[in-house]
Amino acid sequence: MRPIGSPLPAISVGTSQYNYIVNGDFSINQRRPATATSATGSATFGGYAIDRWVFVTGTGNTSTLTLTPTDLAFGHFTISPNGIGVSYPGVYVTDRVLRVSSSTSVTGTSGYIQTEIEDASTLSGKTCTLSGSIYTTSGSLGPYGIQLFQIFGTGGSPSANVTVLNTTFTNSIIQNWEFFSTTFVMPSVYGKTEGTNSDSRLALRILNQSNVTTDYYTANWQLEEAPYYTGFHKRTFQEELQLCKRYYQKSFGVNQLATSNIPGGRHFFPYLTNSTTAGGGGFGSIPLPVEMRKVPTCVIWNPSAIGGANQVINYSTNTACTSTAQENTTNPKVFNFTYTPPASTAFGHMMGAHFEAKADFND
Repeated sequence: MRPIGSPLPAISVGTSQYNYIVNGDFSINQRRPATATSATGSATFGGYAIDRWVFVTGTGNTSTLTLTPTDLAFGHFTISPNGIGVSYPGVYVTDRVLRVSSSTSVTGTSGYIQTEIEDASTLSGKTCTLSGSIYTTSGSLGPYGIQLFQIFGTGGSPSANVTVLNTTFTNSIIQNWEFFSTTFVMPSVYGKTEGTNSDSRLALRILNQSNVTTDYYTANWQLEEAPYYTGFHKRTFQEELQLCKRYYQKSFGVNQLATSNIPGGRHFFPYLTNSTTAGGGGFGSIPLPVEMRKVPTCVIWNPSAIGGANQVINYSTNTACTSTAQENTTNPKVFNFTYTPPASTAFGHMMGAHFEAKADFND
């Protein structure tokens, strides 16, 4: 047990086993680099603003909720695990935060951001500590709801979510980073049944305030097996990226939004067909660098300006193919697809395409 008044550990790099939350520091943003995600309406699913973090606007809410990954100059914000203005060795620095804001006052049920941890049996019966930080820019200081659930998945028992945590956090003053931490025992899964659809999980929600204009930053969320907060354990960028690729990956660079007419990084493959004549229906197969959580939903992107956005390109004739479709598969390590090539396509022609593969819980 840590003696009272002793300093908290400083930030640790490369200690993956200590934080069960993937992308808790928001360092990986493959999905929407340099862009914001927004949605308006009642209980609108807003999608993933950043890897592993999804949001919902809330029931009865007519404002526009926007999530914006924000890069900071290194050292711009410091966050003290022991409160405001306390100089402790446990103070750490973040270089990316997530901003959550609404255009008008949120009405009805507050929306939330959510991240999930694969397998509802994670940390079953263990003493755990959940931690994170929030910075209110203006307006109401809280409370922000913080919830954690065990979800046993399709066909699992119990079918309803099991509430692990349902607590709140309130900033004490405007425009200061403040630290949240709570210690609890994760409920045992003894006697419970996980579903058969690979969607058993823990779900962490950070709820917005109701009936106010929301505008806050949040950073460095961590779930660890420990009787108290042991310092934020920051993984290396490459390690965090590999973990995120189990749920989302693409052939584009990390900081390149998936779209058409981006030649760099495209996949090349020869024209293959079951037809006895050239120009027949083609098929392709792209190995995925990291095995995904489930068979992914995949999209083809045309690396050329020729033809439509979601088409394979024939580089030998500089013409676009049509009718690209994902082929049914049970393998989460490969993306198989079919396409219709131009009639001029011949055996030995070189084809090209980008891909995007999604396998998170809300994809």
